[in-house]
This record gives sequence, structure tokens and C-alpha cells, in this order.
Amino acid sequence: MNRRFSTNFAVVSFFIDWVVGFGSIYLSLKILASHYLLSWLLPIVKLNSLIFPTIWVLFFFFFAIYDGKQNLKVIDEFSRITSASFLAGMTLIGFMYLTDLDLPRLFFLVFLSITFSSMIIWRIIARLLYRSRINEKGYHQKVLIVGAGKIGTDLRDQISNKKDKTVTFIGFLDDSIEKQQSMPDVLGAVDAVKQIVTSRKVTNVIITLPQSCFEKIDFVIQELVQLPVRIAIVPSYYRLAENRMTLSELAGIPLLDIREPALTEYQRLTKRIFDVVVTLILLVLLLPLMGLIALLIWIFDGRPIMFIQNRVGENGNIIKVLKFRTMQQDSLPKTRVQAVDAQGRPIYK
Repeated sequence: MNRRFSTNFAVVSFFIDWVVGFGSIYLSLKILASHYLLSWLLPIVKLNSLIFPTIWVLFFFFFAIYDGKQNLKVIDEFSRITSASFLAGMTLIGFMYLTDLDLPRLFFLVFLSITFSSMIIWRIIARLLYRSRINEKGYHQKVLIVGAGKIGTDLRDQISNKKDKTVTFIGFLDDSIEKQQSMPDVLGAVDAVKQIVTSRKVTNVIITLPQSCFEKIDFVIQELVQLPVRIAIVPSYYRLAENRMTLSELAGIPLLDIREPALTEYQRLTKRIFDVVVTLILLVLLLPLMGLIALLIWIFDGRPIMFIQNRVGENGNIIKVLKFRTMQQDSLPKTRVQAVDAQGRPIYK
């Protein structure tokens, strides 16, 4: 709800991160000047001074670190930065290995440490400045909740428990006479929404009415459409979502997907890159050992060397799993997963 950073800030962040990565290279050289001759190390660094920070910020982009809406909490942003930095470091190690880049290990470790620390530190400073500016200017969001049911009261409690000075709960609007009399924070009926928003200078209206109150929801939206106020709807069936709900589109019709996969597209892409990069690196390192294991299995127990089995993967898709055979040949399972039924359970044949 509170979009901490704007699109302009995201662009500036991207630029700052790249400059930080670029500057970290030369700062590392200054720190290690007494250990290495700069005349030997400087030409190598110059050739790769653009590649290193570029790889770093690309991983930040894949991890949605520049998406302000996904990084409102400090823990979310810094955990993403840590994960992205780790993968960026692994990728740079692979890049150095594949290109036979002769850089001292100490230089690389110093570069990684300075880059990671700098990107954390400047974001902490940015958050402190943002908080100071909010407190100085008095910017804050005033929230009005339409519907004092279970969802509405839960939302009110969450706003109150967070103790965020930038968000103020104004009150409820509800047509129930009982709630208007028993709940002091119910300001009136739903029909008074336009008057309350104007008089209380509300910035955010959140509708928590059940779907059966479609006409009331439509009324609230029509009343506020001309006012400078943000309107959000909390669907009453959000508790049915197994992971998180996302808005998608089918034939131009907006859809609310309540069974969205656990991984976002950014996370899926990053995971795929990590899988490929790490697999290639480990495959090169472990290929001799894997060849030795295959040879020993073939000498002492014959074929097959690999045990291949069908397993049920994501969305019920059948995938093949390969591993070195450790069982005796007469102990191999005779059944195989061939498909899945309507409930997603494996069918063996």
C-alpha cells in the first residue's frame, strides 16, 4: 500500500549500484596497492571493469530489487540483495574460470566485500533520509476501510500493530446499525463515503465488503472515481489462496489467480540461471569423479550404470530423474510413474 520508492528512484538506484560496483574495483586496487604491483593488475581490471558491475546489477534486476512495491520491508530488500549478490559472485567466479582470467583471489574477495557492503550501506542511508523527510514534511497516508467485518477489523489491527507513523487508520464505514452503535471507530454508513473522504482528507480507501454486496462496492467506486484517492479491494475469498494471488489476463479479461506458483517470474528466471551456471561449473569439476563412479559400477555389477525413474514434477508434469545405480539389478523397481490422475496423484504401471 505504501509505495516507498518511485520509478525515478528505481532508475537512480540502478545507476548508483552500477557506479558502486565500478568504483569498488578501483577501491580494491587502492587497498591492495601494497600487495600487488598495479602495473601488472591494472590492465586486467580495465578489461573487466564494465563486466563485473553489469553482471551484478543484472542479478539485482532479476531479483526485483528495483521494484519498490516488493521491498517495502528492510528484511525483504536486504535478503534479496544478499541472494542476488551471492549468485552474482558465483557467476563472476564462473566467468573468471571459463575465461581463464588471472585475478588474485584476495582482490576478488575484497571487491565482493566492498561492493556488497556499499550497496547495503547506501540503501540504509536512503531509508533514513526518506524517513526523516516523511517526518519533516508530515507526509502520511490516511486509510478509510469500507466494511467493518472480520477482514476489515483484521486489516485495522495490522495497521495498528505495525506502528507505522506514515499510515493512519481513520475509521470504518458500515451499514450495520449494530456496528455503528457498538464500534466507536465506525464513522457512519457506506453512503457517506464521499463526504467522509473529503472532510477527513482520506488518501486510501480499502473496500472489504463481501462479494454479495456488489452494488455497494460499485457505488463506492463511482462516488470516489473523481476524487484524488486510491481505491483498493480486498476479496473475501483471499483466504482460499494457497500461496498468493496475482492479477493476470485472458483474452483481455482481468483474472485473479488464487493458485499462482510459489515462484515469481523473476525468481524462476534467477533460479534457472543459477541452476545452469552452477551445474556447468560443478559438471566440469566433478566430471572425472563421475566417470570413475560409472566405471566402477560397470566393472563390478555391469549395466545399467544409471537408474532412471519417472517422478511427478511441478503442475503434475512427469520428469525423468537420473542417478547412479546403487541397487542390485534384481532389486530395481518394476513400476514406473506413467501419469497423474485428476487430483494430481501419480499413476504407477
